[in-house]
Amino acid sequence: MARRGGRTVATDVLRTAGAPHAVRLTPDRTSLPADGRSLVFVTADVVDAHGTVVPDAEHLISFGVSGGSLAGLDNGRQESAERYQAATRTAFHGKALAIVRSGTGAGALRVTARVEGLRKGTATVRTTPARSKATTPPAAFTPELPAPVNHPYADASYSGRPDTLPAALLDGDPATGWSNAFAKSATALLPAFNGARPRDWVSVDYGRTRDFDRVEVSFTVDATHSLPATVEAEVWDGERYAPVTGATVDWATASDTPTALTFDPVRGSRLRLTLTSSAPGTPQGAVRITKLEA
Repeated sequence: MARRGGRTVATDVLRTAGAPHAVRLTPDRTSLPADGRSLVFVTADVVDAHGTVVPDAEHLISFGVSGGSLAGLDNGRQESAERYQAATRTAFHGKALAIVRSGTGAGALRVTARVEGLRKGTATVRTTPARSKATTPPAAFTPELPAPVNHPYADASYSGRPDTLPAALLDGDPATGWSNAFAKSATALLPAFNGARPRDWVSVDYGRTRDFDRVEVSFTVDATHSLPATVEAEVWDGERYAPVTGATVDWATASDTPTALTFDPVRGSRLRLTLTSSAPGTPQGAVRITKLEA
């Protein structure tokens, strides 16, 4: 809360999300022409029982439209391999986006989003008569269901290059590794960029509930990569990632040798490590992991 002269001039509230409860749909407009071309952008949020977005929700959302058609789906995740032209999309940070095309009949355009185990979301946008209409019928989209996951399965919030993907955490090859280092050459309009990201996470899904009390991580130290400033561990409890307690870190003294993180015993099926760069924004502050064992 901010005050000026004793009067409240601004407030802000941060709320911790509970368990996923429903999908909420929010269109960016209330009406559009029924011309078969106009678009409405509908944001899908996975929310708890109080309407707070669940930031780590990664549910598969199925979209349906009446009175119009889907033009595309997205979730903002750069490395996602999901098709834009499909009827399903995985939430990223609890969100996805449906781009919906109007139909050619005035009335109502209805969008529905469904997630297994959650309350469905609906949104309605009014469509008004249009003088001209598209004559090409829209394409029909089909669901794109995820392929079966082979466990253990590694993931990350970001990967800097196509050859530094999370799978390299688990491949047993010391010559490969996950990295968030990114470099872009200068263009006619933009300068070169190779600054380290301030924070990223890596995770491993083991596909079954097991005990965790220790994880060993081999970090690379070279001209581009440094040891992170901090490592924070969380374990999936069936609903969310919960921070571990009693954590201590025994840092490695050489590149690509294990740094040991120990903590109080806990049971879960997934482990996530959040890594804070020791030199964010610099060419030396990226993080690389060649091996992760828990």
